[in-house]
Amino acid sequence: MEKTTIRIKHMCCSSCIETVTRELTTLGLKVESAKLGEVTYTESTKVKIDLINNKLKAHGFEIITDGEEQLVELIKTTIIELIYHSETLQGLSYSEHLVKKIGKPYRHLSRIFSAHKKTTIEKYIILQKIERTKELIEYGELNFSEIAYQLGYKNLQHLSTRFKAVTGISMTSYKEIKNKKRNFINEI
Repeated sequence: MEKTTIRIKHMCCSSCIETVTRELTTLGLKVESAKLGEVTYTESTKVKIDLINNKLKAHGFEIITDGEEQLVELIKTTIIELIYHSETLQGLSYSEHLVKKIGKPYRHLSRIFSAHKKTTIEKYIILQKIERTKELIEYGELNFSEIAYQLGYKNLQHLSTRFKAVTGISMTSYKEIKNKKRNFINEI
């Protein structure tokens, strides 16, 4: 049996991985590996890619066939993995990590990302970190200084300034809001 790897847009968490795995399995495919933005499977009978794509689209996912779009999605999922699934981001250079993980020069990654997303990698990282900050504030398990440290900010003031610049309100004000507004991380 031949292994096939597909890149999938909008996968951003473990629930997404579980959903994609379940849907491919219902089509008779054997999922060999699944991670953010990518699934490798084998099949016993030929399943048309359109059928797979339609099944995934019903859950908000989409197969990516364009090479540059695949690269953009890989950049996004790498950043999401770092921000949402790392213990701490202190001392981390995103550009170095992206180059190491993807194996392409940062200048190339930056150019492709900006052309497709109409924003820079740096701004994308900031927006993801602000969404993660909102999430951590809502959990209430960490104080603001601990959140700043976990997300790799130099100090609390740096995070506070960035948070207010992006959201228009302070972290304290956000914490006190009853109906907090968060963005879906896969739509940033």
